[in-house]
Amino acid sequence: MPKAPLVHIGYQKTASTFLQRRVFSDEAVFVRPWGRHAAQAIEHFVLEHPEHFDPAKVRAVFGQFEDQIPVISQEDLSGIPVYAFYHAETVAQRVKEAFPDARILVCVREQKSMIVSQYFQFVRQGGSRSLLSMLEDNDSKVGFRPVIRKEHFEYDLMYNLLRRYFDADRILMLPHELLRRDPETYFAKLNTLLGTSLPSSLATETVNAKRSGSAAQVERFFNKMFPMPPDLPKDYKDYPLWVRARNRLMRNIDQFATRYTNLGQSFEDKIKREAAGYIGDHFAASNTRLSKLLDIDLAALGYPTLTGTD
Repeated sequence: MPKAPLVHIGYQKTASTFLQRRVFSDEAVFVRPWGRHAAQAIEHFVLEHPEHFDPAKVRAVFGQFEDQIPVISQEDLSGIPVYAFYHAETVAQRVKEAFPDARILVCVREQKSMIVSQYFQFVRQGGSRSLLSMLEDNDSKVGFRPVIRKEHFEYDLMYNLLRRYFDADRILMLPHELLRRDPETYFAKLNTLLGTSLPSSLATETVNAKRSGSAAQVERFFNKMFPMPPDLPKDYKDYPLWVRARNRLMRNIDQFATRYTNLGQSFEDKIKREAAGYIGDHFAASNTRLSKLLDIDLAALGYPTLTGTD
């Protein structure tokens, strides 16, 4: 009997790279018809015009796998808030049409930590706007929204949206914090969803860690003064020399600051204060509802709730 596919939709900055490199790469258990970082998922489930989307054609690519679990892993499917891309409803609907029996994996993270981490990634990718402007601009203007919308991080809303299309036993929402604090529970829940026996010992590697505050501060300045080209070649060796030199400089600054100094900590602390000041206790009610839905003590993992806040 063909294995039901697993569709991992994000969120960003919740160990997606770890899952793609260390977990879904096990070819004895998984198969990835669209590759490690499935750009085709964005093409079909997000970008393709509704009149062109063909669920049967998408499904046909995956064939009939009886020994391996087909995996689509693309964290941008949940949305890309730093660029104001919010498309979860479309993705859920199209995934259901293409794979009615799909299993859905959603990884979440405490909201202040999530927003700070995504902002640092935004800078790393060439962004120069301040975090506050992305959070506050148009926040109270009727008919408009800020770039980064708070409701995107109300995870119970995402869970309830997915429940419109999939039964509860087809959805797994995992707190990112479990991976570090309690990997046995993290993998036990994943194994229950998939019917696998993945070992918790896989949780030994940190990948795609954010850069230091020093590197981020310098990089944001460079992004303003020397913006990255909009169309870069696919192969890094074909990047313009000045882009590769800039990236090398950023790596050197990051390594030096991380190993030998505390430089940049004030910038990182400033970003954290801005996020905390703007967010306040906004997510406490959502986290309380989610804690009940998942039967996980999110307060113990550092999430603000109505009965336990940090």
